[in-house]
Amino acid sequence: MKYITTQRAASIFGVNDSRIRQKCINKELNGIVLNRELFIIVDDDLVSESDIEPGTFTTIEETAVKMNRENSTIRRWCIASKIPAKKIGRNWFVLKKL
Repeated sequence: MKYITTQRAASIFGVNDSRIRQKCINKELNGIVLNRELFIIVDDDLVSESDIEPGTFTTIEETAVKMNRENSTIRRWCIASKIPAKKIGRNWFVLKKL
């Protein structure tokens, strides 16, 4: 799975940015918001490289070890938006630059 900007997704799919954003709102495309910018989640075979560098996110477990906290504390912070994180499927991913 790779993350690309809405502009790049628009050029790949042949539509404008607003259509890509609307597809995310309608849950037709999966996306995440990071620092007020929307990134679209696409399959590896659709693009050669991601617009978000690999290793940008860490798991709750890795973050808990780094911050010397319990996993449940990090999870609560993610849910409360106290730290920049995104839930993808059943898992939370925390922005690594904490």
